[in-house]
Amino acid sequence: MWPRIICHRLKHLATIVTESGSSANAKRNKDRRKLFLAIALLLPLLTLLLLEGLLRIAGFAPPEPLFVPVENAPGQFLQPNENVIERFFADPRLAPRTAIDTTFFPAQKSDDSFRIVLQGGSTAAGFPYGKWASPAGLLKQRLIRSFPDRDIELVSTAMSAVNSYTLADFAEEIVAIEPDAVLIYAGHNEYLGVLGVGSAFSSARSPSLTRLILWLQQWRLFRLIQKSFLSLSGALPDEGEEPPGTLMARIAAERAIAYGSREFEAGVAQFRHNMSGLLDTYRAAGIPVMIATIASNLRDQPPFSSGLEESTDPQRWQELLELASDQFEQGRLDEATATANALVELDDGSAEAHFLLARILESSGDTGAAGRHYAAAKDRDRLRFRAPEAINTVIRELASEYGAQLIDVEARLQAESPNGIVGSELMVEHLHPNVRGYFFLADAFYDAMHELGWIGVWSAAVDDAAAWETRSVTEIDRLGGEYRVMQLKSDWPFQPSKQAWSLPPPADEIEVIAQNWFLKRITWLDAMNQALAFYQRAGNIDEAVRVALNLADAFVFLDDAQYAAGQLLLRQGQPRLALRYLHAAARLQPREPTHLLALAQAFYQSGYREQSIETLRRLAEIEPDNPRTAELIERLESGLEPLPARTPQDP
Repeated sequence: MWPRIICHRLKHLATIVTESGSSANAKRNKDRRKLFLAIALLLPLLTLLLLEGLLRIAGFAPPEPLFVPVENAPGQFLQPNENVIERFFADPRLAPRTAIDTTFFPAQKSDDSFRIVLQGGSTAAGFPYGKWASPAGLLKQRLIRSFPDRDIELVSTAMSAVNSYTLADFAEEIVAIEPDAVLIYAGHNEYLGVLGVGSAFSSARSPSLTRLILWLQQWRLFRLIQKSFLSLSGALPDEGEEPPGTLMARIAAERAIAYGSREFEAGVAQFRHNMSGLLDTYRAAGIPVMIATIASNLRDQPPFSSGLEESTDPQRWQELLELASDQFEQGRLDEATATANALVELDDGSAEAHFLLARILESSGDTGAAGRHYAAAKDRDRLRFRAPEAINTVIRELASEYGAQLIDVEARLQAESPNGIVGSELMVEHLHPNVRGYFFLADAFYDAMHELGWIGVWSAAVDDAAAWETRSVTEIDRLGGEYRVMQLKSDWPFQPSKQAWSLPPPADEIEVIAQNWFLKRITWLDAMNQALAFYQRAGNIDEAVRVALNLADAFVFLDDAQYAAGQLLLRQGQPRLALRYLHAAARLQPREPTHLLALAQAFYQSGYREQSIETLRRLAEIEPDNPRTAELIERLESGLEPLPARTPQDP
């Protein structure tokens, strides 16, 4: 019996060993299959990563950064990249010709500086006048006068034809330059700006797909595939090919986006999503934000494109329109109001009907109702160059949600407009302010900063009257802006097709300079230098100072520009402000005698006798044989009035 039991047990053990070996082999085979599968899956990925690495090593299509170093400038300075718009396109030739205005600022932020970054589209950029009419230009000059002892930096990243996609894409790079505050004025370009839902420069109709494409464009391999496809399809223009028409005329792809349509709602949704991400980025970085409501021309800009609902009887609608128009022209306002109301009831989606009713109501004195219908007409304008009211609603909601400071620019411009309705008194066309309008826009930001106590102690706040007199917009800037508006209004959508236009005959030397600059016969620097020389010859010190300050702020690393501004401020009787520029000149060229002499004069006239003596002693070390310097030091140390310092006009 025992032998049978032992034999049975041995057979059972052999079975277990055999089955165990089979199980181990099966497990090993399963592990091998997993390994081979992983290799099969990873091999294409590794190949793609290898190709990506090779393209990066070869320097193929690097994404354009927001800020780039300034070449040929002493010290470490940065500036906005004039080609940054190209990062949103597979090939630079597809990008619209729009760029951020040049601003130089130190790469290493100093402890004493207060750095502000401005974001937005063409209005934030100061179109049609340029950077000196923009909120950044106007604010910087006013803040410098308010804080002459602080280093105020205002860096604008605003440019025409961009919207919230661009703003959100710039956020991380803006955080990297350590701003003390960010100002935002944006919202008009959500439909027809770059990547907008109705734009000729749109990459996708879906905001989610657009954001995916923007992420993929960070990869060189994806950009190579894009460029190859476009090249093979013949979609790329020839090198140097000049696009026809104005940017405004080229940018609109879907020229009719109805109020409340899917495309309309998509524009509002993309703005909310992108701006939420933008504000969340700044909140996480602890950067204070001011975000403004936006305004446009309601009274004096009729809708570009109106339309009727499919259910509307066009014949009946036309009869009511003609009747209301006739009654209005004949001054029968009550009848015209009733007829226009019937017109709106017949088709509430008609921009033309709301605009006519608004005009009638304003003439009748019912300005509140008129304002509502002007806004309704703008909202129903199917050519969406002006933001609908829904954008301002989103701005107010996001400011509250993310703890941003709301600046109600729309209300400020309404308060400065007849009947509280923004029109041509403050606007040059459909949405860009004139110089006065830009002043009020910047003033709204300034007042908020003052009220909140940003920057420091406001012991030298500049009132509105003084700020207007010392505004940064020169006559050259103003005239150039007027010429640009003339050009803009000669093309679609202000005209059915492009019309011929010409500049008016110049009335004086300043207009000659402005027209030469506009026609690109001379550079902006040439224009400013010519204007400065003209104003100095004419003895117009106020205009000379305006030009010189812009030159000094434009070229922060040129000691001659800083010195010229400081000297002119001394002649104008503003030694405290002159100190800022003469300090800069002396820092850039510490052994230049004329800079030190002017700085000593500014110190003395500002009441800083000891600093004046110290500066003159530095000058004496550089020019030990100059008896005039020794005499000045002796007179100051003895408590006597110093001899007048030399100026560039002295023999």
